[in-house]
Amino acid sequence: MRIVPYLLSMTLLAVAGCASQIPYAESYGYTGQRKMQAVQHWRILAEEVAEHMREDMVAAGLADRPVYVVPRKNAAPFDEAFHDFLVEALIDNQVEVSRNAAGALILRKRVEVVSHGATRTYFPHMTMMTGVKPVNTEIIISCSLRDDEQFITKTANVFYINGVDVTHYVKDVEVTVAPKGVIPTPVRSMRLVTN
Repeated sequence: MRIVPYLLSMTLLAVAGCASQIPYAESYGYTGQRKMQAVQHWRILAEEVAEHMREDMVAAGLADRPVYVVPRKNAAPFDEAFHDFLVEALIDNQVEVSRNAAGALILRKRVEVVSHGATRTYFPHMTMMTGVKPVNTEIIISCSLRDDEQFITKTANVFYINGVDVTHYVKDVEVTVAPKGVIPTPVRSMRLVTN
């Protein structure tokens, strides 16, 4: 008699397993991601990008070519500062920086803000151990170096930012300051492409 409930439960499990043909959600393992919280972090990124650009210029046999860093009109504070830091870092890496595009490699920058609306999964014990709370706003900072229409190299870096700091990275975004304990997010997200 005991075998009947066992066989019935095994049959139900087998049928349920066959009924679901979609994959289950699986998260990535724990990783770290840097958070931009100071202008000095912008300088550090510029130094990393300049070093990467120089290495790839050498590898492509273009180390003797000047680089024109495309400025952005009506730029947000990050873009203005990052432009200057990048020019400085390229010069420090023995890259000739030109004030005009004629005959130069073209370095373009792009900033994209990503605001996550959903509550982020984060384990409370991690907050207690690290003091770090979940962040709902990220930025992607991309830099590409081209020779005419051919890409020489490209970088794309992702960082967390405080939601209220989004106006450092994009202009004309309304930011709502939320009550303490609530993570604010921009009312409108914009994608900026540096020309």
